[in-house]
Amino acid sequence: MKRNLFVVLLLTTLVSVYTGCSNDDDNSTPGVPYEPTQGQLADGPEPGKSFLHWNATGVQRAAVVDNEVSGWCYHGVATEISIPDMLGLSVQAASLAGDSLQCTIQVTDTGYTQTEYAPEGTEWADSVSYWVNDAVVELPQGVQPQDVTFYWYRRDDGTFFEVPTQYTNGQWIAKTVHFSRYILGQKRSAN
Repeated sequence: MKRNLFVVLLLTTLVSVYTGCSNDDDNSTPGVPYEPTQGQLADGPEPGKSFLHWNATGVQRAAVVDNEVSGWCYHGVATEISIPDMLGLSVQAASLAGDSLQCTIQVTDTGYTQTEYAPEGTEWADSVSYWVNDAVVELPQGVQPQDVTFYWYRRDDGTFFEVPTQYTNGQWIAKTVHFSRYILGQKRSAN
């Protein structure tokens, strides 16, 4: 009886070893990460271009509100939500397709200038604008504010899409018809 038990244990061990249980296994989920990885952010929007960072003032202002500000957006009512003098969201009257929802701006990274506008995937009858103040952003040496644009991070394939961005009165302003993740970076060379 003991001999049979020993043989079963030995066979079980051998089967486990030969079926791929090793320290070299990569058990990570295949596919694109849900959030931009630090590697994606460090690589920038293209070789030689970089995503921007919050400066000390930006990090401090975001921390005051725990990196999140929210408010109610109503159909037919113009709404503005903001972390004062840092970033914000302006919803025009009649932009919202539904009756009401709670809009949220979240600073999703205390290093890079990533902001999340939620609920994610919310679509608008008309575009809404969002903005970041240049006083809270660290510009790379030699980069002018006009050389900066927003990028939309598409989570299903990990792609960054450049968003038309206007720089005026010390703010980068862009428009969206859907809530997503956005980040400031240098404009790509092709533009």
